[in-house]
Amino acid sequence: TPRLRSLVGSEMCIRDRFINVQDKERRSLQESMLLQNQRQQSENDNRRNELQRELIRQQINSVPYPQN
Repeated sequence: TPRLRSLVGSEMCIRDRFINVQDKERRSLQESMLLQNQRQQSENDNRRNELQRELIRQQINSVPYPQN
């Protein structure tokens, strides 16, 4: 059975620094993805609003004028 050795102080510092860098990179990536998702959602909302306005305009323009 292989024996596990414990880390010395400097090795623990290196390990902890590596873990901290990974955590910062992960948070940065998550924030970036969240912002991208929010931008995309906003663009989708704007496009949906434009389409709804256009549909209303078309409906208004297609209503026949009353013939007297």
